[in-house]
Amino acid sequence: MITFGVIEPGRFYTPRRGAYALILTENDDLLVIDQRGEIILPGGGLDPGESEEEALRREMIEETGHALALGAKIGEAREFAYEVDYDSHFEKLCVFFRATLGARVAEPIEDDHTMVWMPRSEAAERLSKGSQRWAAARAS
Repeated sequence: MITFGVIEPGRFYTPRRGAYALILTENDDLLVIDQRGEIILPGGGLDPGESEEEALRREMIEETGHALALGAKIGEAREFAYEVDYDSHFEKLCVFFRATLGARVAEPIEDDHTMVWMPRSEAAERLSKGSQRWAAARAS
C-alpha cells in the first residue's frame, strides 16, 4: 500500500479508516471541499460499525447535503498525519471511490464545509493531503 506522511519518532498514531469520493464532471472538474481554507475530498473517518460505503454516504450528507452514487474503488493509501481538529496523530487508512453527485437531500450540518468544483489537475496539486492528491491524479 502506498504511504504518505512522516512518522515522528516517539509518537503514537491511532489507526483510523476513512472513505473519500472522487466526483468528476465531463469536463474533468473535481468536487472538493473547502474547509476553512483547507482543500479536501468529500468523505472522512468511519464510525464504529460502519462500512466504507456507509461512512462515505453519511459524510457526504453531513458535508454537502447531497446523496451520492458510489462507483468503482480507485485505490487505497496510508497517511500518517496530525489532525488539528482532534489534536491527535493518526495512521489514516484511506479508500477512494469514484462517485456521482446525487440530489440534495438535506441541509449540510458542517457549516464550515463549502463545495467547490475545481479542474482535476489543479485539485491534484491543491488538496492538502498527499493521499488525496495521489487519488485525484489517478481518477481519470
